[in-house]
Amino acid sequence: MVKGIMATLSLMVLLMGVLALGYGGLCNSSSSNDSGSSVTSSSVNSIVLYEADYITSTMTASLFARPADGSSAPTTLATNIFCGEWRITQDGNKVVYVHSAGSGLTGYNAVNIDGTNPITLTVESSYGYSWDITDDSSKLIYYNSDSSLNMVPVSGAITATLLASNIYYDWEITSDSTKVVYVDNYVSGVGRLQVIPVGGGTPTTLSNDTNGSFDVTPDSTKVLYSESSGAVKVIPIAGGSATTLSATTILPYITPNSAKVIFVDTNYDLKIIPIGGGTATYIDSNIDQMYFEVSADSGRAIYPHDFNGYTSTLTSASLGTTPITVTLASGIPFHSAKITRDGSKVVYQNNFSTVTNLADLKVVPIGGGTSTTLIAGIGTMSWGITPDSTRVLFLDNYDNNAQTGTLKIIPIGGGTATTLATGVPSGFRTFSATR
Repeated sequence: MVKGIMATLSLMVLLMGVLALGYGGLCNSSSSNDSGSSVTSSSVNSIVLYEADYITSTMTASLFARPADGSSAPTTLATNIFCGEWRITQDGNKVVYVHSAGSGLTGYNAVNIDGTNPITLTVESSYGYSWDITDDSSKLIYYNSDSSLNMVPVSGAITATLLASNIYYDWEITSDSTKVVYVDNYVSGVGRLQVIPVGGGTPTTLSNDTNGSFDVTPDSTKVLYSESSGAVKVIPIAGGSATTLSATTILPYITPNSAKVIFVDTNYDLKIIPIGGGTATYIDSNIDQMYFEVSADSGRAIYPHDFNGYTSTLTSASLGTTPITVTLASGIPFHSAKITRDGSKVVYQNNFSTVTNLADLKVVPIGGGTSTTLIAGIGTMSWGITPDSTRVLFLDNYDNNAQTGTLKIIPIGGGTATTLATGVPSGFRTFSATR
């Protein structure tokens, strides 16, 4: 599920970016499948998964897998899946996907990455467009439109375990795969923050006053949440006393090392504060797009600012005792920059055309330097970095009538692109890759 205060708003930004600047935003799913996902695989060569055979009237497609170097033909993994509603398990062995099971029913299925052993996990009479897989790849957690939260093993069970009822839409699995944090009893902007074992049991109440926004620290020990007043607090996941970080915070985000919180204040200044509380350190100003990303080592953040109606300036800041900022590029379209998983580079787009809605795809060292153009003139939000940080997947040759494009892959340092598939639908999460 969308993870916490920052991620909830970031997903909104992502979806708006697809709709406003991309190829039309066909497949905007709730599950996380972008090409930067932390998927591992025992295979030396990455496997690229992608949708094709898209049917516009039903917004369904078939799912295929192919080696990233194009060395063998694609394998069909599933047909008639909901566009964008699939995810690779963290161990890289399976794909879980959602499809129509007929008669108004929704099926959650799983299949091995090589196309073998397809199984039905569970079938539901309603669909809540919100689901996730535990990081240990063992369980599927999903939200139903009846406001219930449920769990089923990825190995298959058919009958799901009810975790909670009457919950608010936002919820999160802890990174250690042991708990689920959620909000229930949400009335007039105020809800109750709860945590429950991932397999079910008795929930623990963390707070009776939250506006529904929260985030779990990556080390799974604390929960950052916002009260109905707007104050942001942090509390141990086991319960106890909460610490107030700020009374006037917008968009707080926990660094990957769980040590600090980056946030935008009401003056639209970007600041950073220890997660245990203390004095906030100023980073930059005019943060108007409400998006930033932190490198996996928590050493640097990138963010757009000085938005001029179509594009922004992309900046990188060190996150030490005295943050130092450097401009990476100007003319960045709405949410069109990502850090490589190894933290060394930033892939971004600029030279955006308001006539064609296309922009050039480039890469630059995260600390600043000379940029390299990877490909000219592709749609915004139509690309992703492979988890091993060595290649970039992108859609080219977009056909407005068919609403699909050609999926290609290119080395992150530049070079010749390899064509992997045609007829791939545009939008958020229609292709991905294992490590």
